[in-house]
Amino acid sequence: MTTRYLCLFVTLFLLNCCTEEYNMNLPEQDSKIIIDAMITDGEPPYFVRLTLGKNAFGENFEYMDTSGYFVDNRFVPVLNAQIIITDNVGNSDTLISDFSEQYDYTYNSETNKWDSSFVGIDNTRGKIGYYKTTKLQGVPGNIYNISVLWKGDEYTSTCTMPICPKIDSVTYEFTVGRVGKSDYYIPHIWFKDNPNTKDYYMFKTYGCGGSWSRSILSDEFINNNVTGLNVFQGESHDWWRNAYPMPGSEYKIEMYAITKEIYEYYEALIAQFRSDGGVYTPTPASPPTNISGNSQGFFSASGFQVVTDIMPHTEEE
Repeated sequence: MTTRYLCLFVTLFLLNCCTEEYNMNLPEQDSKIIIDAMITDGEPPYFVRLTLGKNAFGENFEYMDTSGYFVDNRFVPVLNAQIIITDNVGNSDTLISDFSEQYDYTYNSETNKWDSSFVGIDNTRGKIGYYKTTKLQGVPGNIYNISVLWKGDEYTSTCTMPICPKIDSVTYEFTVGRVGKSDYYIPHIWFKDNPNTKDYYMFKTYGCGGSWSRSILSDEFINNNVTGLNVFQGESHDWWRNAYPMPGSEYKIEMYAITKEIYEYYEALIAQFRSDGGVYTPTPASPPTNISGNSQGFFSASGFQVVTDIMPHTEEE
C-alpha cells in the first residue's frame, strides 16, 4: 500500500513540475561560398552555380516558391557575382545569370515534327544562383581559368581539359529478376582507354528512377579496352530513387574525362553519400577543393561523351 501511494505522489509531483522552454542559440559560422562549375567540349552553354552553406543545426527544409519550383533552404544563392572564364588561346566569356527561355512543344502529325512556340522567361534558375556562358566552346587540351568576384573577394582556379575517348557501343546484359520481379537488361558501355596517359573518368546516368547517379573510375583498375562496363551502379543523394532503366524507357549515359583533382573531389563526395552516420563512422570532412580562397566546391574542364537510347523489352513482355 505504501509503495502504491509513493508511486502516485511521484507521478503527481512530476506532472506539476514547472517547465521552461530553452532555445539553443547556436553560434553562426561564417558561410563559405560554394562554387559548382564545369565546362566540357559538349554543346554550350555551360553552367556555374554559386551558393552559401548554412548552419547544419539551423532550420533546414525544402519548400515550393510561387513559381512552383522546389527550393532547398539549406543553401543561400549567391547573386550579383562576376564570373569570367578564359582559356590559353585568348578566349574570354563573362557569364550571365541564367534566365532560361521556356517553350511549349506540340507534335505536328502532318509534318511528323515537333513545333515550338515561345512562352516566356523562367527566372527560377537565376534566383537559385545559376550563371551560364554566352559564347565559350570547350576544347580538349586547352587550359581554362575561372575567376569569381563577389563582395570584394576573388576566387580562382585553373584546369586543363582532358580528352574523353569515344563510347564505341552499348550492349545489354539480360538479368533474371528476383522472385516476383520482372526480368530486365543492364546497359554496358565499351570504349578504349589511352595506355600512354593516366586517365580518370566520371559517369552520370539517368534511368527510370528520376535521379542522376554518379560513379568514378581510374584507369588503374581497367584494361586499355574497356568491354562491357556497368555504370548504372553509381551513388546519389537520392539513393532511394536509383534503379536500372525500365524496358521501353529512355536512359542517358554521360561520360566525362576528369583530372586527378576532380577524381579525388568526387571520391570524397561519394564517401559522404555512403556514410551511414553511425557511432563508428568517421565524421565526414569537406571534399578537397581546387579553388583558391575561403571556398568550397570545384572547377572542372572535362572532355565529354553522351549516349541516349531506349531500353529493349524482355521476351516476357
